[in-house]
Amino acid sequence: MKKIILFLSLFCILCIPSQVNAYNYENISQIEYLEDGSYIETTIFVSNDYARSQKTASKIARYNSSTGVQQWYVTVTGTFSYGNGSAKCISSSVKSGVYNNKWAISSKSASKSGATAKHSYDNTAYETKKLTVRLTCSSTGVLS
Repeated sequence: MKKIILFLSLFCILCIPSQVNAYNYENISQIEYLEDGSYIETTIFVSNDYARSQKTASKIARYNSSTGVQQWYVTVTGTFSYGNGSAKCISSSVKSGVYNNKWAISSKSASKSGATAKHSYDNTAYETKKLTVRLTCSSTGVLS
């Protein structure tokens, strides 16, 4: 009897689907080209797309030089409730970093309307880039 119970327990554990990835790919990346040939690539990742009325997601924007080398990034993470014809941002946070040590993070902030980060190049005010990243959720749970 113990062997049967053990076998059934193991069978149930192995057959129950589990969350494999911490993030699930939600949208195809978008690319915005700037006048100087550099570009910003944005991607959305959803971390709990299994909930019916709430989603937590991150939108990362990466700044790339005109030669395609990543320079820095800004990530906004938000949690949304949605349904019944409306959507509401519950919380937001921002993370920013550099891939090229010539760039530095001058400032960053997050609010329920988006996240902003300002980066400066080579510790000068001559070349700065300010980027606001907005993650929105529709009343049906579609993120953009």
